[in-house]
Amino acid sequence: MNILVVEDNPAEARLIREAFGESVVPGHISVVSDGAAALAFLRREGVYAAAARPDLILLDLQLPSIPGLTVLATLSADPALQPIPVVILTGSREEADRIEADDLGARLFFLKPSSLAEYHALVRSIAKFWQTRLATHSDV
Repeated sequence: MNILVVEDNPAEARLIREAFGESVVPGHISVVSDGAAALAFLRREGVYAAAARPDLILLDLQLPSIPGLTVLATLSADPALQPIPVVILTGSREEADRIEADDLGARLFFLKPSSLAEYHALVRSIAKFWQTRLATHSDV
């Protein structure tokens, strides 16, 4: 499984990598640090021309250049990118963000964990989501 992590905080990105690295979810993790890079990665533009299409996107909402909700809206409007499941992983506790993310098609919404143990629990939740998706979708 190819996972794209869109996270501007290097420490958070490292924790996500560690948690996935120690999980039962096999795959490759790519990390970009802002919304513009995420869209370039997904469109395979510039330095991302050879990027593998992600099977799953972990998206922070509070990003430099292009906010996460704008990235999500762009994905929702693009028929080629719309099928990629997006999991929101954010520090935002705003209910409006959760509602908008849901309206734009986010599959799951998580508040950022505060410890590696909580990241492991998060990865287990994502793995459960992915296994359910595999069991119910033949297009994955």
